[in-house]
Amino acid sequence: MNNMYHYPPDTSYPDCVTDLIDKLSSECNLYDEFCRKMNVAVIEAVTMPVCHGNKLDQFKKVTVSKSFEGNKLVFQLLDEGSGFNSLNLPDHTPDSRNTVPGGRGILFIISMVDKICFYSNGSEIEETFNP
Repeated sequence: MNNMYHYPPDTSYPDCVTDLIDKLSSECNLYDEFCRKMNVAVIEAVTMPVCHGNKLDQFKKVTVSKSFEGNKLVFQLLDEGSGFNSLNLPDHTPDSRNTVPGGRGILFIISMVDKICFYSNGSEIEETFNP
């Protein structure tokens, strides 16, 4: 099974990620709810670097790799952008979420994964799932 994928800044990457998750689902016998969560979290984690990190630059790609660590499935996503400060995300409490721009994608991913780590000044995200 191929473990590394490169996504250019175009509209085809959500379908490519869904195809990858579908293939994983059938090869690893993963249950549907887990695959839906994983699909949403990985698509969001590719969308953010394509749009924000690489700023839709046609020459920059997002690299996604996957691996199994015991019974855990780990996705590593690396973009070619300048990164972001993962410790300084905007406040999205109910009182402020409609007025504060940015940061919702990260919070959304955090709610879907079992563990998330940021490396390389935020240009690399590692998502861990426990099927």
